[in-house]
Amino acid sequence: MYYAKDFTFDASADTLIAEGDPELAYFRHLGQLEKALLGVEGVTEVISILDAPLLKSPPIAITQLAHGYNTLRQGNADLKMAKQELSGSPLFSELLVSSDGNSTLLQIKLQGSDGLDNIRQQIDELFHKGHRTSEEDSRLDGYYGQLRELKEDFKKQQAQLVAQVRQIREAF
Repeated sequence: MYYAKDFTFDASADTLIAEGDPELAYFRHLGQLEKALLGVEGVTEVISILDAPLLKSPPIAITQLAHGYNTLRQGNADLKMAKQELSGSPLFSELLVSSDGNSTLLQIKLQGSDGLDNIRQQIDELFHKGHRTSEEDSRLDGYYGQLRELKEDFKKQQAQLVAQVRQIREAF
């Protein structure tokens, strides 16, 4: 009894589930994939099944939602219950996770182009102006040329980004 005050118990998913558990391995693998994708220049966010709100794994009252909710990323969810909840959920089934629970979707958010946004704004302002001077028409033509160049550059950057994402996917 003397040493009981020094006793600690780690109840995280990593310690409560055997190291060889396939679900734990899957979620760790998914986390590594997300981390690799976030390392790609132009990727701003990756959303996956790890971020989905869990309301039944373990069950929580609706009143507790105001204080937050459980996710797989937090590591304190029951993995088997979470798999059943997400694959059977009308909200997530066939959207975020397949109904059999064997496939999941990753949403990869990409950085836009400030240059394209700015030039489009300039074009819109001049285009929708009631009466334009010949100087403004000339500027508008120049903006259209810049827009074509920026679009071409952006398409090349996006193609490189997609190729990098595909390489990462194949590695996993």
